[in-house]
Amino acid sequence: MAGRFVLFTLAFTLLLGSYNYIQNYVYYRNPAGTGDTAIISGYQGFTDFSKKLAYNSTRLGVQFISCEGLPLPFENTCLQVKKSVLGKIFATATFNIEANKYMLEPGCRSLCYSLSNDYPLNEESAWYGILSWILIIPGCIMAIVKSIQEKKKIPLLIILTSLIYFLIIAVFKSGWDPYQGRYLILSVALVTPFSGFLLTDQKPWQRASTTLFSVLSIFILVYTILANDSKPLVNRQSIWQIELWGKDHSSVVQKVAYKIEPWFKEDRTVFDYSFSELQTYFANNMASPVELVNQTVPINGKMGIVAEKGIFMDYLFFGENFTRGVYDLPNYSDTKYLNRSIQANGIKYLLVSPGLQFKAPKGFNLVNSLNGWSIYGLN
Repeated sequence: MAGRFVLFTLAFTLLLGSYNYIQNYVYYRNPAGTGDTAIISGYQGFTDFSKKLAYNSTRLGVQFISCEGLPLPFENTCLQVKKSVLGKIFATATFNIEANKYMLEPGCRSLCYSLSNDYPLNEESAWYGILSWILIIPGCIMAIVKSIQEKKKIPLLIILTSLIYFLIIAVFKSGWDPYQGRYLILSVALVTPFSGFLLTDQKPWQRASTTLFSVLSIFILVYTILANDSKPLVNRQSIWQIELWGKDHSSVVQKVAYKIEPWFKEDRTVFDYSFSELQTYFANNMASPVELVNQTVPINGKMGIVAEKGIFMDYLFFGENFTRGVYDLPNYSDTKYLNRSIQANGIKYLLVSPGLQFKAPKGFNLVNSLNGWSIYGLN
C-alpha cells in the first residue's frame, strides 16, 4: 500500500507538474518560458544553499501562522503577539528572518519581510486564515500519533509528501516576496483533512469546540468577503452610512455600526470602480489599452490586435458580456496575411501597441490613441 502511494505520488507529480514546462517548450522552445525569464545561475555552494533553505522555509512556515480573517483591531493585536513570541526565536542576532537576505526582489525595494506586517493579499493566502493553522497543526500531530498507535503508514506518507512539497518550494524559490503564499497550497491542501480530528461531537466539550470553530469559520468567511483586502464590498464609509441611518431609525443599528466601523478600511469598494478599472486591478500595464478599447470599439465590434509576441491579456477586451470579437494578428508585418485576416474575420478596428513600426492597411485611419496605444478604424 505504501509503495503504491509513493508510486502514484511521483507519477502524478510528474504528470501534472510537467504540463507548464512542456507547454513552454512547445511555444517558446524553452522549458523556462520566454527569453526574458529570469534564470538563477551559479550554484553558490552548500553553505549558501543551506542558508537559503533555512530563510525561505522559516519565512514560509511563519507566514502560515496567519492572523488573516480577523477584524482589523484584532488582527493588529494578533500580529503584535506573533512578533513578540516568534521574534524571540526567529529574529535574533544569529538568525534573523527579518534581515534583508534572500529576498526575491534585490534590496526588497517595495516591501521587506516583517513579522508584524499585514500583507493585504487575501487572494494570495486564501487557504490560510487564523483557523487554518489552529486546526491543521494539531490535526497533523494527532494524525502522527494515531498512525504510530494503529501502525498505519498512509497518514505519515501524506504528511511527509506535504513536507517534501514545502521544502521543494523553499529550495527552488530564489527568495521571499509577499506573493509566496500561493506556493504553499500544495502542502496545505494535503494535510487539511487531518483537521477533522478536532471536529468531532463524541463528548460535550468536543461538541462545544466544534460549534465554536464552525461559528468562527462562518464569521471569517463573511468578514473576508465583505472586507476583502483586494476588492472590498464594504468600507468604513459604508458602515458610517448605516450608522447615520440608525441614528434616525434604530439606536441598536447605530450602536452596532459604531462598534464595527473600525473593523473596516477606508479603501474604495468594488462599487466605486469602473468596469475598466476592475478589469485591470491587478494588471496596471493593461489599463490604457483596455480603457482605449472600451471608449472606441463598439461592444459588438470586431478588433484585431497588432502587438509584439509575448504575454498579452487579450481576454480583457471581450467586454462585460463577452460580445466583442478579438483577433490576434501575429504576422502583422506581412501585408497579404494582414489583409486576408481582416477580410476573413470582418475586422473593423486595429489595436496597435506602443513603439511598433506599423503601416495601417488601406482603408484604416487613426481614430483614437492613449499613452502610446493606437486604434485604427475602417472607413
